[in-house]
Amino acid sequence: MLFFVTSIFILVPLVFWHGVFFPYTFVKTIVFYALVEITCLVWLLKNPEKIPVTPLHTAFAFFLLAMGISAYFSVDSTKSIWSDWERMFGVITWLHLGVFFTILVSIFSSERSRIIVLKCMIGAAILISLRAIWQGFATEDLATATIGNAAYLSSYLVPMFFLVLLSLLQREPLQSVQSRALHILILAVLLLAVVFTQARAGVVGLGAGIGTTLLLFLFLGPKEGRALSVSHKRLKKIAGVLAAMGIGFAILMLFVPNVLQPLVPDRLEGLLDFNIQERTASGRLLVWRVAWEGWQENLLFGWGPENFNILFNTHYDPNLYMVEPWFDRAHNFLFDIGSTIGILGIVPYLGLFGTAVFMVMRQWRRNQTSFWAMNLFVALLTAHLAQNVFTFDTLSSFLVVVYVFGCIAAGERNIVNTHMPGETIEKTPVKSPRFSPIPLKRDRGQTFPMRFFNGLVGLFVLFFILYTVVIKPYLANAAAHHGWEMLRIGKDDAVAMREFEKSLSYNTAYSIDTRRFAAEYIFEFLKQGGSRPDVSLRALMEYAITKMNENIQAEPENVKWVMYRGELYSLMAQKFDLALSKNAEADFIRAKEMSPGRPQIYLELAEARKRQGDAESAWAYLDALLEEIPDFVFAHANAAVLAVETGNREREFSEMAWLTAHDETGHEALRDAFYKKERYKEAVMIQEEIVRGINSPGFTFQQRAVYYAHLAALYQKAGDMEKARQAALQVLQLDPNRKSEVEAFLKILY
Repeated sequence: MLFFVTSIFILVPLVFWHGVFFPYTFVKTIVFYALVEITCLVWLLKNPEKIPVTPLHTAFAFFLLAMGISAYFSVDSTKSIWSDWERMFGVITWLHLGVFFTILVSIFSSERSRIIVLKCMIGAAILISLRAIWQGFATEDLATATIGNAAYLSSYLVPMFFLVLLSLLQREPLQSVQSRALHILILAVLLLAVVFTQARAGVVGLGAGIGTTLLLFLFLGPKEGRALSVSHKRLKKIAGVLAAMGIGFAILMLFVPNVLQPLVPDRLEGLLDFNIQERTASGRLLVWRVAWEGWQENLLFGWGPENFNILFNTHYDPNLYMVEPWFDRAHNFLFDIGSTIGILGIVPYLGLFGTAVFMVMRQWRRNQTSFWAMNLFVALLTAHLAQNVFTFDTLSSFLVVVYVFGCIAAGERNIVNTHMPGETIEKTPVKSPRFSPIPLKRDRGQTFPMRFFNGLVGLFVLFFILYTVVIKPYLANAAAHHGWEMLRIGKDDAVAMREFEKSLSYNTAYSIDTRRFAAEYIFEFLKQGGSRPDVSLRALMEYAITKMNENIQAEPENVKWVMYRGELYSLMAQKFDLALSKNAEADFIRAKEMSPGRPQIYLELAEARKRQGDAESAWAYLDALLEEIPDFVFAHANAAVLAVETGNREREFSEMAWLTAHDETGHEALRDAFYKKERYKEAVMIQEEIVRGINSPGFTFQQRAVYYAHLAALYQKAGDMEKARQAALQVLQLDPNRKSEVEAFLKILY
């Protein structure tokens, strides 16, 4: 049993696999499902005599019940239960967490088990942190390690920091100097890894957790004793000074950051930037407002677990144009859980943490646990909630919380479980009868055939659950990814489509994700300037539209699929048949009704009207958008393109002046508009601006070579042969594989 439990805490954070489209979240969750289900069967076959019922079990049960009720009344019950490949945090995952928590309480009746699991968790965190540090020094990207996302990594490392601190302090008098030094080194490694994530939510969590630790020690810590070889009296003075310094630093950082800015190292500058005017921070505030507006429509039950994207689309705020267009989380646990599960969910969720704090503090007062265990468990839970004000639960981070819940709930057990067969189970005095365990029936007189039959039934049930929850989703995911890879590397499109259909044939709740792959491949392929035969591209587009039809039928409330289909029609109208622009317009009108505040829809409607030769209506859509959002860059860029295409020099001048003033002239659509009008010098100026942008980090040498190749061709058209030659040589330097292409181009220059 301990082996399976330990494996979960090690493998879930560590496992990652690039062979699946969502390599981190999906695979971690599938591994978690499988291990929990196997562990549960082994646990049940052992037939535990008692399953404890503590306040934490009750709180967990109430939260699961609230999720179930909300899922029943939700906008999309299927997604509420299963979630999607990108998140994998629906009712099914929470049920597995609840089962795992119950098993942990049984296993953690032994302190030895808790210590073994803790050591393994710390070992996994060290490996993950070292990988994050390597990424931080080796690349300019944010550290993600094996977690797959910088913010998720931070939300996992922060609670682990407090578990390492607990390991140091709880048995500190018994530890050697080498052991103390090792713990301090591990803490430093974890902190450095957090720095490389650049996740400000992690800073908030660390600050809240450390502040809680200091305050609890100051007001509740024993006066006598020693910690870290320092007397408690002296340590309280140090804690008071650190607490005052921390409060002062937080005040300066929030209200007068310019005072601290010269003192902050460059690597920490982004990590400690809490300016609410900053793009990400201001976007979060807008999303919270959207979440609150949607929550008010159904305060009690919410929109349903995992249905925040529907709420977000319905109440989309046009001012979110500077942030990502598709949110499926509020990035604040109060608004996230509240808006999706309602008051019915947020109360028991907070009750989980409140109950855990109450129980561990009561255990400390009864001398059932040490002060440092109480202190750091409370600090860890506080840190988790504090950072979730700016992010959300992930499987890796919440497993750490479940470990703490298991330790606290195990402290409530008052039944001796270990005994020899035939012995009478003696009960220790129960201090609070309402927390008494519920005995399970146990028949020691079962014959071998009956035990064999029970085991066989258990294995059959396990296989059925594994096949439904683990094996089918995995096979569907693997087939979908194989289809995606076939498209990406330019292999046979028919093979790719067969793989997609194979994925869909498993009929899982994740078919929605499979059907969107073809559309997203097309968008990404064309965005990167890819080219393929017209027959192949058209067939793929028609296939993607068919899949979007199926998605719209499966999720009629999701505006994303309507917009995807409209964008596909728009691309087909541009490349193959202008008449399809009417289909695109119909979809975007429908999308506008579903998500009226989304500015991208106005841009698409303007494009559709322009393709139909109705420039006046196109101007009407763009002007309406600019009236609503005067600083919307893409609206100005589209207006400039329309002005160039229609010969409206007055409007072209005003829009170009606005774009130049805001350093936003580097738009490929604007370059293409000048090119089509044979205004090559203006096209060159736009491409030069684009090239200056791609010289920043984030672009591969091959990608930069493509942009320089475009620049060389434009220089040639503009008659500047020397600059065309220099740009072509730059292509050769960036991508030597294009040597023959560059040499052929150079020959035609002179």
